[in-house]
Amino acid sequence: MGSARSLMGDRVPWVMIAVAVALLGLLPPSGPAAAIDPGPRPMDVAITFDTLPSGLGLELDGVRTPTPHAFTCAQGTMHTLTAVTPLSTGTTRHSFQNWTDGLTSSSRTFVCDTPQNFTAVYRTEHAITVETRPMGLDIMVNGALSPSPVFLWCTAGTTVDLRALPVTNGTSVRSIFGNWSDGGAPSHGVPCDAPATYTASYRTEYLVSVFSSPWGLEVSIDGAVSRTPVSEWCGESTVHSLSVPQNQVLGGTQLRFQQWEDGVGTSARTFRCDGSRNYTAVFVTVTTPPPTVDGIGWTPGLLLVLAVLISFVVAGVALAVRSTPRRVPIRMPLAYGVAPSGPRPSPPGSCPRCGTSAEPQWTYCMACGSLLR
Repeated sequence: MGSARSLMGDRVPWVMIAVAVALLGLLPPSGPAAAIDPGPRPMDVAITFDTLPSGLGLELDGVRTPTPHAFTCAQGTMHTLTAVTPLSTGTTRHSFQNWTDGLTSSSRTFVCDTPQNFTAVYRTEHAITVETRPMGLDIMVNGALSPSPVFLWCTAGTTVDLRALPVTNGTSVRSIFGNWSDGGAPSHGVPCDAPATYTASYRTEYLVSVFSSPWGLEVSIDGAVSRTPVSEWCGESTVHSLSVPQNQVLGGTQLRFQQWEDGVGTSARTFRCDGSRNYTAVFVTVTTPPPTVDGIGWTPGLLLVLAVLISFVVAGVALAVRSTPRRVPIRMPLAYGVAPSGPRPSPPGSCPRCGTSAEPQWTYCMACGSLLR
C-alpha cells in the first residue's frame, strides 16, 4: 500500500501539467503573434477598385478611399461604391463619365459573391473665361450669344469656338472689334488643353451730330464739307475740327454766323470725342437797305406800282396798233386800147393779178388788193 500511494503521488503532478498545457493551447494568441494576418478565409471575396485617371479616389460605403484599393469582404455581403463628381483642383476638374462596365450612374451597389474590379472613368475639364474690353459686350462662345464675361468648362482635347461681333451698335455709342488677345481672327477656335482666358478688345466710338439754325447750311468736319444736319462717328479720346463759313446764303437770304449754341463765338473750333455730342451753329439774317435813285427809296410797294403802270402802257400801245385800219393800195385801170403788160387776163370771177377766185360783189381782190372792176 505504501508503495502504491507513492507511485500515484509521483504521477499526479505530471498529469496536471499536461492538462494545463492543453488548456493554454486553446487560448487566443497575444503579443506579436496576434498581428499576423492568416489571410482570407475560404469564404471571403477579393474586391479591387480604381479611377481613370488613377488616384482620384472613391467612396466605399460612404468612406473616402484612395485609389487604387483592394479589400476582402464576406461572401454575400453588400457594399456601395460612389464616384464623387466633380473633383475640382482650381481651374482644372474631373467629372465622372461612366464605369468601365458601362454603368453611367456615379453610385453603385455590389454583392460580394465573386472577385470583382470596378473602375470609374473621369473626363478632365479646364476652365475657360472669355472677356471683352470694355466689359459687358456681347460675345459668341460655341455658337451661344452672351454678354461678357463668359465662363465655361471644356473637356480636354476639344475645341472652343470664339466669335467677336464686328460692331456692337447702340443709339449714340458703338464698339468696333479690334483684336483677340491670342491674335486670332474675329471667329476662330481655341484648343481646350489648359485653363485659359481670352479677351476681345473693342474700340469705343461716339455719335457726334452737327446742326445749324436755320437748317441746310454748310459745315465742315475734319475738312469734309456737308450740309446740316450731319452726324459722324468718332473714336474715343480723338480730337476733331469743326467749322462753318461765316457768311452763307440760303434761299436767297443772306445769313451771318453769330455763335455756337454752347456759347463758343468763333466759327471754327475743335472738340474731343469723349461722348455723344450735339453742336448747333446759330446764324442771323443780314438786313440790306432797299436801293435808292436820287434819294427815292424803291420799296417793294413802289416797285409793284411801277410794274402795274408799265403794264397798262404796254397794253394801250398794243391796242392802238391793232385798231389802225389796213391801207389797201388802189390800182388805176389801164388806158383803153393799150395792151396790158404782165400776165394774161384772168377769166371772169378771178383776180386779174393773182388769179384768186373772186366773189361777184368784190371790188378789190381780198388776196392781193388789186382792183377787180
